[in-house]
Amino acid sequence: MTDSRDNKNNNAIIYGKLVRDRIPEIIESHGKKPFIRRVEGRERIAAISEKILEEAIELYNELNRENRDEILKESADVFEIVLAALQTQGFTLDDLLQRAQSRRRQRGGFEKGLFLDQVNGGELCEIEFQKFPMFVFNPFANGKLIHIIRTELARSRSARIASAFYSPGATNLLVSEFSKFLQAGGSLKILLSRMGNPGLSRYT
Repeated sequence: MTDSRDNKNNNAIIYGKLVRDRIPEIIESHGKKPFIRRVEGRERIAAISEKILEEAIELYNELNRENRDEILKESADVFEIVLAALQTQGFTLDDLLQRAQSRRRQRGGFEKGLFLDQVNGGELCEIEFQKFPMFVFNPFANGKLIHIIRTELARSRSARIASAFYSPGATNLLVSEFSKFLQAGGSLKILLSRMGNPGLSRYT
């Protein structure tokens, strides 16, 4: 993942992130000048936290591509930044391994590939959750937008919905879902606006 942007004023490449210790040396070997500084305390923890997300996303992408060599590389990167995170709290690799063994004894590992769909209920609910942000080009195609809102409500306790170009027809399709959500104790606020009308409709 390249988390950088070109600065047209001086051709600088801005990164603003934590890097491995030998990266400045590698940059210099390519005839470029790195501008680095050491971060400590809370700033270091924040930088490590962001790096964990970056490395985890890269591993996620390579797993989905089933690229074995890259999966191993990205796993090593995740492992390295996790160790850095532990060090900020005074933990060592031995501490990590001991806790991992303890967690395995108590709750098992992931060897069996068990996937928990739900707990309780008269029958298995056939709900496909949208786990990540997505772009919906045609929101009414195959009820995609309705499906996204319905599944998000199914796993939420509080919801805030804001929409432009409000139409009664689309909202009516979700009235029953909103009612179920409120009856189950959910907190719901809806803000709607209509095209060509400066007025807003608010529902709580």
